[in-house]
Amino acid sequence: MSLCYAQRMSTTFPLRLRNPETREHLRLLANQLGTSMNRLAEDMIERELAVMSLGLAGELEETLRRLRGFTQADIERSLDAWALAEAQPDPISARMVAPAEDEFGVARAFGAVR
Repeated sequence: MSLCYAQRMSTTFPLRLRNPETREHLRLLANQLGTSMNRLAEDMIERELAVMSLGLAGELEETLRRLRGFTQADIERSLDAWALAEAQPDPISARMVAPAEDEFGVARAFGAVR
């Protein structure tokens, strides 16, 4: 029996679990199911990726549907609104201030301190 190319080309992917309890839960469940921790983790990741991919595909399809419904009049209204907003004065004006303290050297790093 020959293995497919993907099975022959398996790769190592180091997985560091931040929570020690996660590793212990994985170990216990793998023992209960009679499989390796590695196989169980891979199976669970594959299922989660499939679910998330379906959700993302649905969101992208909805976005595409909405974009296809956009008319030339919608585009022109959006551009007019954008141009009008750009013509307004900015509500916030930037100004340079000298820091009271530069305890961590941030201002000095950007050349703000003379």
